[in-house]
Amino acid sequence: MIIETKICGLTSIEDARLAEEAGADWLGVVVEVSYSRRSRTLSEAKAIFEAVSTSTVALLMEPELEFLLRVQEELNPDAFQLVGEDSPDFIAKAREVLPEEVALWKSIHLPAEAGMEFDLFALIERAREYEQASADRFVLDTRVTVGGQTAYGGTGQVADWELAAEVVRQVDLSVLLAGGLSPDNIAEAIQKVRPRGVDVASGVESEPGIKSPEKVRAFIQAARGALG
Repeated sequence: MIIETKICGLTSIEDARLAEEAGADWLGVVVEVSYSRRSRTLSEAKAIFEAVSTSTVALLMEPELEFLLRVQEELNPDAFQLVGEDSPDFIAKAREVLPEEVALWKSIHLPAEAGMEFDLFALIERAREYEQASADRFVLDTRVTVGGQTAYGGTGQVADWELAAEVVRQVDLSVLLAGGLSPDNIAEAIQKVRPRGVDVASGVESEPGIKSPEKVRAFIQAARGALG
């Protein structure tokens, strides 16, 4: 199986083209998410998307349906990734109004440390509700709360891979693994979790928001070679 790769948190045309040239399957831009230092305005995201031909993903945080449709009109992404606590009902409504060819991905979140108290059964049940609401795939990421502010992904924190592997086994949709991945640990993560693809932001940066050409290339090469 060839592992898909998504380079996320892109903040510039230069970095998007770098990821494209390195062979990424998906290019992700965070769009108007206040807590994210990698967030870009609609106009900035549009410039990035128009500069590449690789499949694009717009990441939104609990958007109103009106804003979702505005982003669709402005950016015309290949997929939306909803990263917050969106309800299954919202997923169903979004699926009804978006073009059929636009994929709808839902982030679901795991703890950052093995051994933390966590209700895996509840997460699986929620995932199945998203499946029934016509989500197209899941992104397993890490949720971290610091100082009362919750960050849904982009934290650089490694998810609990044992829990992640169990989610992959129990859900029907394909899963991308995110959360603290880097060129150094990506092969081990893939071997343990067996996701359909992998998703990285901070793990391939030279500084916050700026991608490292060497790390991007190394990440994609290691991901593709992880299963032999």
